[in-house]
Amino acid sequence: MSDFDLKNLDDLDYFEESGEDEKAKEITKTVKTDWLDRNGETIYGVGAIITGVIVFFGIWIYSFASWGFLIGLMIGWLPAIIGAFIAGVLWPLILLVGLLLLVLLFMP
Repeated sequence: MSDFDLKNLDDLDYFEESGEDEKAKEITKTVKTDWLDRNGETIYGVGAIITGVIVFFGIWIYSFASWGFLIGLMIGWLPAIIGAFIAGVLWPLILLVGLLLLVLLFMP
């Protein structure tokens, strides 16, 4: 254990006796339900992963068509990763723009 952990063992007893442990649990629960959960367990995380994978393969296939099979295979994954990351972060905006375009195209 680190020095930090050893010093704070007494604090654990204090939280259990004072009832502040429940407050800590509530705060932890609130933090875990945040939209930007680091484990990708939220709607934002799942949407980012799905969008990122779709965009990654789309850009990688486009690089095959643009640069040829060998160069696209060897180097095409670099811009694909960058584009997938950006699209994964901005996926709610991409979804809204896509829905707006669908409404505008198919509205009489």
